Amino acid sequence: KGMQQKVQFLAAMIHDPELIILDEPFSGLDPVNAALLHELIMELHEQGRTIIFSTHVLHQAEQLCDRIFLINHGVKLLDATMDEIHHRFDPRTILVKPLASNQGDASSLQYIDGVHDVAVDERSAEYELHLEEHADPHNVMRTIMDTMTFRSIELRRLTLEEVFIRMVIRDEGDEAAEEAREALSNG
Repeated sequence: KGMQQKVQFLAAMIHDPELIILDEPFSGLDPVNAALLHELIMELHEQGRTIIFSTHVLHQAEQLCDRIFLINHGVKLLDATMDEIHHRFDPRTILVKPLASNQGDASSLQYIDGVHDVAVDERSAEYELHLEEHADPHNVMRTIMDTMTFRSIELRRLTLEEVFIRMVIRDEGDEAAEEAREALSNG
């Protein structure tokens, strides 16, 4: 299937089109050829070509696209640039990776003003702090820095997949969002 994808891409490019429509172009490609195709798409974009990229693999769209048009069951959910999406879906999560010797100190994270709840990933020993609407993420991060020692702390942006699922929940409810989540993970 990967060879077929490459041949179809080359056949489409042979005429040097200004408008390029790609439907699931990475399907069946091994990592080396996927990276090569990614590079070719970026070069075509830099040359000023218009590229329409259709995919349900949202992390690829997030990496490649300037503008996102999300559709669910034929209904437009979102039409915006990546910058607009990041601004609209302001980060409400802080990821903290404590030093191994200070994991016990993390219990105090839940009491920081502006923290709604703390999720613990036991496998990676990371803490995901979900913030209240009014909370200033930078103030919360400063408080964490004063409270404990850590390997890293970051303000985590929502992924495009998380944005899509939130929008489905808003429009259709939790059950529809779970169906969307399963469809995205089954590729």
